[in-house]
Amino acid sequence: MFTSEQQKELDALKLKDLKTKNCLFQVIDGSILKTIFNKEIFKDIWNSMKHKYQLSAIVTLHDEFETIRVKFEESITKCTCEDVYQQDAYMW
Repeated sequence: MFTSEQQKELDALKLKDLKTKNCLFQVIDGSILKTIFNKEIFKDIWNSMKHKYQLSAIVTLHDEFETIRVKFEESITKCTCEDVYQQDAYMW
């Protein structure tokens, strides 16, 4: 048995733990939770997450590169169009 003081402290710790778990469940993506719950040992969870995020990082880098490429091409097109416009203005 616990004293009333110890019981209050234990209840406060349990409440804090539940609040922490609730926050984690709210911010962790559902697919990650599903992966965690479907694996039986930590090593399986780790390998699955590592594989997922290595692929995710590659996709993210590809997307960032594509965005930069498009912006670069747009700036080239803009500069070329402005140059042509300026050249036409000088000719007239």
